[in-house]
This record gives sequence, C-alpha cells and structure tokens, in this order.
Amino acid sequence: MEGSEIQVLSQVLVILGVSCVVTLLFHWARIPVVIGFLATGIIIGPKALAWVTTTPGANAISEIALSLLLFTIGLEFNLARLRSLKRSLLFLGAPQVILCVAAFSAFAGIVFDFGFSKAVFVGFLLALSSTAIVLKVIEEKRDFNTPYAQNAVGILIFQDLAVLVMILLVPMLAEGGKVAGDFRLSAIFMWLGKAVGSIVGFYLLSRFILNRLLFQVVQTRSREVFFFFLLFLSAGCGFILHSIGLSFALGAFVAGVLVADSPYEKQASADFAPLRDIFVGFFFISIGMLLDPVFAFQHFHWILLFLAILFTVKSSIIVAIGRLNKFPKSISIMTGVMLFQVGEFSFVLAKQGVDLDLISPHELQYFLSLSIVSLALTPYAYKYGPKLSFQDRFESWIPQKLTQVFRSEKRRDPTIEIPIPHEGTKEVPYFQTLIIGFGIAGQNLASALKNLEIPYQILEANAQTVQSFKAKGEPIHFGDATRREILEEAGVRNCKLVVVMVSGVNIIEAILSTIRQVRPDVKIVVRTAYVRDVDTIRNYENVEWAVGEIETALEILSRTLRAYGVGSEKIHSFLMESRESILKDKGDWMDHARRNLEIPTWEALSAMRPFRIEENMLCVSKTLAEIDLRARSQAGVVVIFREGFGTRLPSPDYLIEVGDVLYLLGTDAAVESAQDILTKAD
Repeated sequence: MEGSEIQVLSQVLVILGVSCVVTLLFHWARIPVVIGFLATGIIIGPKALAWVTTTPGANAISEIALSLLLFTIGLEFNLARLRSLKRSLLFLGAPQVILCVAAFSAFAGIVFDFGFSKAVFVGFLLALSSTAIVLKVIEEKRDFNTPYAQNAVGILIFQDLAVLVMILLVPMLAEGGKVAGDFRLSAIFMWLGKAVGSIVGFYLLSRFILNRLLFQVVQTRSREVFFFFLLFLSAGCGFILHSIGLSFALGAFVAGVLVADSPYEKQASADFAPLRDIFVGFFFISIGMLLDPVFAFQHFHWILLFLAILFTVKSSIIVAIGRLNKFPKSISIMTGVMLFQVGEFSFVLAKQGVDLDLISPHELQYFLSLSIVSLALTPYAYKYGPKLSFQDRFESWIPQKLTQVFRSEKRRDPTIEIPIPHEGTKEVPYFQTLIIGFGIAGQNLASALKNLEIPYQILEANAQTVQSFKAKGEPIHFGDATRREILEEAGVRNCKLVVVMVSGVNIIEAILSTIRQVRPDVKIVVRTAYVRDVDTIRNYENVEWAVGEIETALEILSRTLRAYGVGSEKIHSFLMESRESILKDKGDWMDHARRNLEIPTWEALSAMRPFRIEENMLCVSKTLAEIDLRARSQAGVVVIFREGFGTRLPSPDYLIEVGDVLYLLGTDAAVESAQDILTKAD
C-alpha cells in the first residue's frame, strides 16, 4: 500500500477504536452516546491528541459523514408526509425560522456591531436545530406519537427546507458585505442563475429520468446494485452542486428528496435505515475533531453566556408560537426545550461562510464550541425538560403582553374554554370518571360509560378534537392536564376515577404528579404503550396500568386459544392469570400497587366478563329489553360480539342469537346472576 493509503486506514482505525472505548464508557456511566461521539472527536482531533493529524482529513471525514446523513434525512421528505404536516410547517415552522433569524440577527447587530450581512448570517446559523439528534432522542424514547414530538418534527422539516434558500442567499450576503459596499449585481445574478438552473435540472431529472433509471436498477433484483446506485446518485448530486459553488452535502440531501418522491422510497429507506446511526456517529465525531478544546476552555464563560442566550431566545420564540397556535403551555415549552440546539445544517452554512469570509476562523471556534455544547446538552434537555415544561415558572420568561394575548385568545374561543367556577355559581356537578385524552381509546371508553349510564367528563389538549366532539354533545373541555388549576376546573375533586389516555411517558408522569397534588386519594387507570414506561414511573400507588405491549400479547394469545376451540370463560380466566403474572414479574412495587388498588369491579374495564350464547339457553331469540338484565341482576351488557359483524354497542331491541358473545360488567355476584338469568331466561 502507498503511504497515503496507510495513513487514511490508520485514521479510520483510530476513529473506530477510540469511539468504541469512549462510547462504551459513556454507556456504563449512563451518559448519552451522542456525547461520547463528540468527546471522541475532540480527543483524537488535530487540536488535542492529534491522532487524526490533519485538519483536511477531519474536514473530509466531516463532509462525507454529513453528506450521507443528510441523504438519509432527505429520504423522509416525501410529498405525502409534507402534506400531512402542512399545519405544522406553515404555522409553526415558518414563524420559528423567520422570528429566530430576525431575533438573532438583531442581537448580533446591536451587541457585536456586525454589519447587516454578517448579522443575518449569524441568524441563519442559530435559527436551525438538529434533525438528526432530536429524531434520535425521540426514537429512543418512543415518543413519536406525542404532541410535542409531532410539533418538533414539523418545525425541523421546515428548517431543512429553509436551508435550501439560506444556502442560496449566503453568497449574496457575502457579496453585499464587501468593504466597498458594492453588491455586484452581476455576481448575484450569476448565483441566481446557477440556483434556478439547478432546481430546474433536478426537477427534470426527477420527472423524466430518475424513475426510469431506478426501475431498470430494481429490475436486476439485486439489493447491492440498488444500494450502490443510490450512493452514486447522492455523490453525483453533491458533485454537481459543489461544482457550481454550492455545498456537496446539500446535493446529497437533494438526492434523498428526489428518491423520497419516487415509488422506491420505502426500499431506499429500508436499505439506509440501519446505516443512519453510523452516519450520525461519524458526523458528531467529525464535528468534535474540528473543535479547539484549548480555545473552548479559555473562553468557556463566554460560551456559557451565549448558550444561555441561545436557549432563552430560541425556546421562548417556539413557546410563544405554540401558545399562539393554541397548544397547551406544557406542550409548547417541551417543544421549545427540544429544539434549542444548533443544527447539522448550520455546519454546512458555517463552512460556506468561512470560505466566503463572512466569519473568521476565530469566530468559527466560538460557533463550534457553542454548537457542540448545545448538542451535548440536548439529551439532558429532553430528559429534564418535563420538569421545566410542566411548571409555571417558565411562563414568567415570556413577556407579559404575550401571555395576555394567549389568555385573551383563549377567552375568545368558547370551544377551548373550561368554565371557571365563580362565587355565586353552582359547583361542578358530581361525576364518576374523568377521561384525560380523547383518542380512539378514550372514545371507546366514553361509549361504554355512556351505555352504562355512568357520568363522565373529558379533558383534551387538542382544540380541533374538542370542537368536533363538543358539537356532538360530548362533555369535553380543552385543557392541559399537567396544570393544577385546569384539573380543578375540570372537576377532578368531584370524580371517583381518573383514566389517563395520553401518549408520552413524560406527559403521563407530569399528569400523575399533578393529580396527586390535587387528589392524593383518587384512583387512576393509565394506558401506556410500553412496559418500560411503567418501570419509569415507580412512585405512584393506587394506579392501575393498561400496557399496550402486554395487552397486544394477550390478545394474540386469546385469538390463538379461540382458534383451538377453547371456551370464552376459560380464555378470560387464563388471560387474567397471565396478566397478573406478567405484571408481578415486573417487580414487587407493581404487585403492591395492584393489591392496594380497590377500585370497584364495575369501574375497572378489565372486569368485563365474556359470556357465549349456546343453543340450549333460553335467552336465544329474545331482546335485551325483554330480558332486562340491569334491573334483575345489577349487571350490564357493555358490548356484544357476533361472528361476521364484529363488536357493536347493544341497543334494547337487540335480538340475541346463538354464538353471540355478551361482555358483562358488574360485581362478581351480579355477573354470575346475569349468567344464570341468560341461561334460564323466562
């Protein structure tokens, strides 16, 4: 091998070896792995141990890693997804980018006396957030279905789209920032011509050529050929944009977007998804290699000050936008806390800015130090953000006039207002169940309670859902269940049972904490998706858990047993024993919580007992009204399953047939009495 080849291979070997050791140590210390990648880059970089000895080598690795990472991000940008996020893009993403650019530009111009071009460039750098690290943290926490994660994704996608415009504007800012003050219109028109030509060229490539090429590649039925073609496409688009003075990494991103709008997007995503974490790791290692740790240490007090300004300004703007869009305060704050960091596209802009003399190498080190610290703190911000977002103190950071606007907006919209009891008005009426969260599960629960004539109230954080179901006559109110005053106004002091059906363990924990402050004695049923969510929240007694992973497994077990002809009553008994066994294995604390939970059986949905109608039973061909189970046994029929028709809510004139499965709800004695009546109906 040539000496240069040995040098490259040895540098790659150093990167892989040190990253394995550092990330393993960080994992044992329960420090996020992303910070381990950054630390690896700092340790081996040219400004520290110099195991990767040349800055060009670090830059090359950074460019390759960023390009591949942005290609995988571009694969997420299909038109169907953009349409589904239209509201977030227009009403959250666009204002966030515009206001953050304006705020940071004004700050840079006023405080540091930067010129217009340089100040706007600083605004570009700080307005963006990290799609890679935020999506990774959301994925690790399995929080994609939470409102704050959906809002964050919408904002991130708009930021990534806005980068295309920013990269085209940076050369114009550089021309406008020349000492002579001459904008050199000919140069600007040349840049515009290149940009327009690139856009038209890529559109024609996507519209008339790319899909045909991909079809021919797919016809080979070789995953290797398909994979290498995508790599070629990514590098080719990058080379084209680099040749006209734009970013190579931007070209890779555009290539991902082109593939995302093709029929082969699913296969491309499947092939590159396993590599995405590798690209993320290499990217953050490469960023760490560009940092001068001596500079960061000497100027650490300034970096912390800039970090505090970045966090306060950026988060406050996102919170204000969320509140103006009628999102609850806690959701808005959590979104702002998630997106305070500097993004990976900012490094593309920074490199472009250095090449065009918009920022100096000294200023670049300030930017790199600030960026790396903000990226390193992101996992902790996500972890501890709920402790901030579900407290009232953060609102004091927002100007009082804005909070008054939020309150006045809330008063003007009657569909999102919970009546606040005043002196002289009657108290909130007594009801038995407060449902928090009104998705599919909440709607099914409300239907069952309505059929049983059990009064309930609903608290929902989505204004559109509130408006829709209020028009249908549901007792639903808009409100953030993590806030004490909202729960009190919703009547938590008067209810007998609270059922929490929201997504995200952070929100669930905050809601449980607030409920315990108001009603430490109330019984609570919580639906959560994963067993590990239950493990996370250990300090709440008198709480019943419905875990999606467990219930899905038991449902599969139930259908398997039914397929082998096992009777409904035996299946029900077996499932109850299995559920208890699974939860008991999760720890003594859960077993203790379940023993201390003395909710009456009619309140616990798991107490529903299936009863299959056989040929010899006297209730066959009779209506529910004729049998009158409620009056005779104190048990009710919640739902009925009939083969070929599925599950339905029963009506009084429902005619019972052989094979029907009636789900009975009541005390053990009441259900046994109802079964006896159905067997011997007269």
